[in-house]
Amino acid sequence: MHTSTVTQKGQIVIPAPLRRKLGFEQGMKVVITETDDGVVVRLLTEHAFVQHAGLLRGKGKAT
Repeated sequence: MHTSTVTQKGQIVIPAPLRRKLGFEQGMKVVITETDDGVVVRLLTEHAFVQHAGLLRGKGKAT
């Protein structure tokens, strides 16, 4: 088990052993999802975009 502290800006540090194990490197983007048990932090990948494709439906372009 690892612990971290929330800063005044709402930031937390993911402990180095977990970053190495999960492959998190400086500058990588992550997706943070709320669950009933708390939050899940995952690397942002193309799969994340494909998984949510069509979520926002409507006329026109999203750009």
